[in-house]
Amino acid sequence: MAAVPFAPDMPGAPSTRIVRVNRSLGARDLARLDAVIVMGTAGKTTDLKSQPFASELRRSLARRRLESSAVRTVRLAGRRGTVCFYAAAKPEASMFERLQLAGRLGRALEEFPARRLGVVTLATDPAQASRNLEALIAALWARAYRLPRFKGTADRGADGQELRVFSQHALNLNRLAAEARGNGLARWLTALWAGLIVASTVTTGLKVEGLPPS
Repeated sequence: MAAVPFAPDMPGAPSTRIVRVNRSLGARDLARLDAVIVMGTAGKTTDLKSQPFASELRRSLARRRLESSAVRTVRLAGRRGTVCFYAAAKPEASMFERLQLAGRLGRALEEFPARRLGVVTLATDPAQASRNLEALIAALWARAYRLPRFKGTADRGADGQELRVFSQHALNLNRLAAEARGNGLARWLTALWAGLIVASTVTTGLKVEGLPPS
């Protein structure tokens, strides 16, 4: 297993640790996770057969059809109460569409406090599997950034988490980490300067009116 630490060099940024597990997710692995995030292939539920969460997810999908680009959340049986987040990408989906789907999976996580996350793709095609994993890791790393706030409570971002990637497919974590740092810095600076511009405008207006700033 290889671990890649990710701690953006900016105020308030937490540390997110990636652990590459070069095998499939097993029942013991699942029992140690707070949540598992799964990107499958649309129309191919047979890919679930070897997964330890397969029976419970299949029952949920049988009860209610999964809409296109939707996320299904299933709390699994077990002492830890692991939560499974599942979405299915079309085989021909572009990288942009996969990133959008991964972003929805990441937003679904916001309702559940999870420090140890499993990351799984069910795609059997090596190219599709690698793209799915890249999209999932990019979306989860994007959540690690705490954007600046000028009013109210600070943006917590994602607290220090460990992402365990269960796959033998090719994945360049160093490149993904570099891209995440660049994208996160751009978002942070954009939010910072927009906030400063608004704050400066309000303060200037108050001075013109002769009122003390609040």
